[in-house]
Amino acid sequence: MRRGELANLLVSHIAFEANRIVVMDGKGSKDRTIPMGENLKNLLFKLCNGKKGNEKVFGFKAVSLGMKIKEWGDKAGVPIKAHSLRHYFCDQSNGARAEP
Repeated sequence: MRRGELANLLVSHIAFEANRIVVMDGKGSKDRTIPMGENLKNLLFKLCNGKKGNEKVFGFKAVSLGMKIKEWGDKAGVPIKAHSLRHYFCDQSNGARAEP
């Protein structure tokens, strides 16, 4: 997900029963569905517990989320930015990059 999409993610956009996250009004004003693994599902379920469907999951603005990721990377000694995570998680087994 793009950092803006992540920052705007609402609890109601997570389909826990279907293991899917629905990105609403993403790049190009398009909606898309992203599969969700069991570990992520469990973590998001705990994070969303007690929140209403119209509440943001993370409560950060896009810029703040990007700054947090950079801060955590600096603490870990890893020079990373929010957009770099998209490339990291899109690497294919043959080393080619794909933009989702």
